Amino acid sequence: DLNWSIDKLYQILLHQIVFAFIVRIIISFKKPKIIIYDDNGYMRSINKIAHKNNILTIDYQHALLSEFSVIYKHHLNCPYKDYRPDYFMSWGSFKIDTYKNLYKCLIVGNPLFEKMFEENKRIKKNDNILSIISDGHLTRENLSSLAISLAREFPDFIIYYKLRFEEYANFRNLSLYLIISGNPI
Repeated sequence: DLNWSIDKLYQILLHQIVFAFIVRIIISFKKPKIIIYDDNGYMRSINKIAHKNNILTIDYQHALLSEFSVIYKHHLNCPYKDYRPDYFMSWGSFKIDTYKNLYKCLIVGNPLFEKMFEENKRIKKNDNILSIISDGHLTRENLSSLAISLAREFPDFIIYYKLRFEEYANFRNLSLYLIISGNPI
């Protein structure tokens, strides 16, 4: 239950139309040979525009490769082939076999993950820690409720709730809610 509203759908559609229009203008003036991006779901129409202009497109993996990420859930015979990039740069080999028939795949790693792994590999393991990673405004309310329920059910656990970058501007609203509800998150 994502609680979609007509306003949100309209906002996403409008964003797609405006973004595609801006990219068309940039392509007409700059004439790029390649477009590399970190897809967040907004690049599909750009890929089609790029293909019409013989511009190579490369998607650098944006999210976890799972069946839960619509961005990376494709079928071989999908009708929207023109909307897919030419290349897919993956963080690692996980599920790359699934995508090798859809894209030309390159495993390039993820510099941030590798840096964080090196910095944190000496941290002592603690089995009483739960991490919840926000998915932004679509699931924030449900994940917040889950975090609160888990904190109440498992008082000996430390629960980390990782916000997405766009949530930092109003995280105090969530924090205030958590404090009012008496949760130690």
